[in-house]
Amino acid sequence: MAQCSSAVYALAKFNQYLLAGCSKGQLYVYDGALVKCIQMVASPIFDILAFKDQLLIVQGNGTCTVFNSALEPIKTIVVSDKPLRKIMLHQDQIHFCGSKGLVYQFDEYLNPIGTLSIIDTTLFTMAYDPLHQAAFVAGKSGQLMRFNHEGMIEKVQAHNATIHDIAFSEDAQLLASASMDKSIRLWQPSPLKLLKVVNYDKQKAHQNSVNKILWFEKNNFISCSDDHTIQWFQIQES
Repeated sequence: MAQCSSAVYALAKFNQYLLAGCSKGQLYVYDGALVKCIQMVASPIFDILAFKDQLLIVQGNGTCTVFNSALEPIKTIVVSDKPLRKIMLHQDQIHFCGSKGLVYQFDEYLNPIGTLSIIDTTLFTMAYDPLHQAAFVAGKSGQLMRFNHEGMIEKVQAHNATIHDIAFSEDAQLLASASMDKSIRLWQPSPLKLLKVVNYDKQKAHQNSVNKILWFEKNNFISCSDDHTIQWFQIQES
């Protein structure tokens, strides 16, 4: 377990490093132990994407900052006048979502393409299911929604509070959701079926809002929380 000085909102792997983005704009860099802390603009870091040899970091001020492989900032673009919550790469396009309930589409060079209005709610997260060619979105409503090119396929009330993140395991067999209700839930993606609940009562997991999930291999993931911790979990196969 790692400890940070403020609530941890974002996690990513980059080369040999584990990166953690925090509520006050700090970017922690770990390589087994803490390597350094980079202070960005004092706005929450909500998500981090490793793309080619660069890092893309989105913050609560609606910006995306690009870092090179030496972890030096190259440029910052303004995507929205509201907080950005998630960044996702899909078919050579970079997608952002956030507090306006919109998905912002950019090309791989961060040139804007357009926007999509998926559903009338504050979107905090999105993920693409490569096995079933469907997109998942979630946010303030606590609902987990699955779409294809024809529209919504399925919707479940996954949590009783905001869903901050959803993420697929590396083999895309499991979908994990992280929520303000302090729990992580593991799902069968299609059709949606709840498989396991991870929380403090059962596994001594997080004691506050869970903000991000990052998978390692098939049955291992780490998560971060408002409780200032980063925790590692291994899912036991039945």
